Amino acid sequence: MVKTYLENKETILKPEYANQNVLSNTITYGVEAFKDLLTQPNCSKLRMYFGMNEKLEITAIFVGVDSMGNEILIEKKVAGISESTEYTVDEGARCPPMCNENGKSVLI
Repeated sequence: MVKTYLENKETILKPEYANQNVLSNTITYGVEAFKDLLTQPNCSKLRMYFGMNEKLEITAIFVGVDSMGNEILIEKKVAGISESTEYTVDEGARCPPMCNENGKSVLI
């Protein structure tokens, strides 16, 4: 699947987006962020969304999910006002440019 993706990722884009790094080869995330996500109360699953940053690059966004399939909201108070927010993992190192030494995956 990885090889098929890498071979075809530019061909599925409109010509104006091809070869602009819209679709990365990989995205690498720190393990601590996932530990924090998985240790949220009642977290039993992760849900991945596709998102797009300000450079129009596609990225992955992960959020914790409980056993009923609900995304986990964290309640926090700021200046005495309660607000709910989701804790997400969405900051990763994209390849390119941040690739491993030989630029190859063991999955290919």
